[in-house]
Amino acid sequence: MKLIGIEDDGLRVVLYPMKRKIASISFKTKTIRLNKTVVQNLDDEALKYILIHELIHYKTKSVQHDTKFWEELRKQYSEKKVFEIENKIINSIYTKFKHPL
Repeated sequence: MKLIGIEDDGLRVVLYPMKRKIASISFKTKTIRLNKTVVQNLDDEALKYILIHELIHYKTKSVQHDTKFWEELRKQYSEKKVFEIENKIINSIYTKFKHPL
């Protein structure tokens, strides 16, 4: 977690069934929830991006995508890379649910 400048604060990551989100964070329980259906189809780069995204919410103490959030995200990724990874995630979700099992 030193990657984005936060110390180990007892934060935990759990896989969780979610209907409408890829991930979420609870400040109260210090838990990052990852959509277990979505993440199993992602590569390491996309999964790392999602975790960093949620850790930035934790660092900024906000679930908003405000200026402070984007400043922190740009320290980790260029705008071009964010666009590339987010599109990869969206395409993975689309592919998964376009052809249900």
